[in-house]
Amino acid sequence: MPYSSIAYITAHRLGDALFQTPAIRQLKSAIPGISISIIAPSAASYAVFEGNPDIDALYDASSSIPEALKGRTFDLTMSNCSKRFAIPICKSINGPQLFPAGLGEIRSKEKEPSLAIDLQHSCVSALESLCASLQISSTCNDYSYTLPFTKQDELQVDRILKQLDVSNRTLIGLHLGCRSVRKHLSFLKSDITHKKAWRLNEATRFCQLLSEKHPEIRCLATGTQAEGIFTKKLAKVCPNVIDVVDLFSIKEAAALMHRLQTYVVTDTGMLHVASTTPVHIVGLYAVTNPAITGPSPGRTAHTAIQRDSMDAITGDMVFDAVHTALTT
Repeated sequence: MPYSSIAYITAHRLGDALFQTPAIRQLKSAIPGISISIIAPSAASYAVFEGNPDIDALYDASSSIPEALKGRTFDLTMSNCSKRFAIPICKSINGPQLFPAGLGEIRSKEKEPSLAIDLQHSCVSALESLCASLQISSTCNDYSYTLPFTKQDELQVDRILKQLDVSNRTLIGLHLGCRSVRKHLSFLKSDITHKKAWRLNEATRFCQLLSEKHPEIRCLATGTQAEGIFTKKLAKVCPNVIDVVDLFSIKEAAALMHRLQTYVVTDTGMLHVASTTPVHIVGLYAVTNPAITGPSPGRTAHTAIQRDSMDAITGDMVFDAVHTALTT
C-alpha cells in the first residue's frame, strides 16, 4: 500500500530516539513525497527531532497530547515507544496503526566481546524492522545519527566556556553516570554504585593522572542534576575538573562536543549525542555491549573499554586510552 503520510511515535529515551534517526532518513528517501510526522513522548526525544531535515511535522507529547494532533488522520501510525506512552497517543488519532516487532526500546546484557561480530546494533535493527514492515529497501550505507544544532547553540556554548574561563584551554569531557542514577543515590555513600555508572574513586584517579601528565587540559564534568553530588565532589578534589552539570541543553551539548578533544562517557544518552559529532569517544561499558548500543556503526573515533562491571574499569585504564587519543 502506498503511503503519503506516516506518524511515528518515537522512543522515550534520548539514546533510543537517536537510534531512530537513520530509520527516519531511510523512510524519507525510500518513499518520494512522504510526509513524516514525529510524535515525541518526552522532552529528550522532542529535542532530538527538532530541526531534523527528514521530517515534516513534530508534536510535543511529553506532558499531554497536543490539541493539533487530536483527531488527525494518517495513512499509518507507527510506534517505537512503550505502550504506556503509545496507547493514549494512538487513541487520539485516526487511521491504521502498526507496532512492528523490533522497534521497541532495545536492551541487551550481552557482554562477550567474542560474540560482537554476530550482534547487530540497535539502530540497524530498528531500520531493518521499519523497512520490513513497510516493504521498502533496507539497503543503507549511512547509519550516522542526526542531531542538528543551531548557530545560537554554538554561541551559547562559547558564552558559557568564556564565563568558565576555559575558552582557550584544551578541553576533554567526562560523564560519570546515567539517566537512572538518581534512583540509586544515597547521601550515606561516598561513591556511585549504579551498574552503568563509573566509580568516583577511579574517576578521581583518572583526573589526577590527567593533571600530572597534561596540566594544560581542563576536564568538563557533564551530567544531570542527580549526578551533581558526584561531579561536585570530583571538582572539589581535582582542580582540573570543572562541574558543568545542567549548564547545556541537548543541542548545546552536541555543539560542545566540537570543542572537546575527547569525551569519556558511560553507555548513556550523552554517548549517543557525542556520536553525532567528530569527538573521540572513550566509552565505558559493563552491563551493555558496544556492538549493540555503542556509537553508530562505522564510526571509528571510539575506544571501547568493556569489563564485567564498572568496578573493574580503573582510572589508569581510562587515562591510557585518553592519552593515546590525545597524542595520536
